[in-house]
Amino acid sequence: MVIGFRNSLVTTGQELVRRLHAAGAPIGAGTDFPGKGVIPGKDLHRELRLLADSGLSPREALHTSTRGPGPGAGGRPEEGRLVTGAPANLVLLRADPFVSLDALDAIHGVVLRGKWIDRPQLDAVLEISR
Repeated sequence: MVIGFRNSLVTTGQELVRRLHAAGAPIGAGTDFPGKGVIPGKDLHRELRLLADSGLSPREALHTSTRGPGPGAGGRPEEGRLVTGAPANLVLLRADPFVSLDALDAIHGVVLRGKWIDRPQLDAVLEISR
């Protein structure tokens, strides 16, 4: 029963996103549900795929979690961009996510606040969060 209800919420949400996107409304992604089993980053990747399934291109879906929210969500204009003075938070992928969001499954490493975190370090963090 819970799974059916959850699926109906997802379907309703996707229809709403489809309509908002068609109307040109800004869309921002985020993993704001602090439920058990929610893994920041990994669940955002799931959300991006749901957004793409709702009619956004891979590029548009990615922008909802990078450039999309920005100032509209209280962020600084330079966030989500590679510009001088911007926070150095990057995800390096082995493939092009603008072609397919499957590239999100091939993370090579992360730069977080200017510090390099390689794949083994990321795996250790994921193991702790399970």
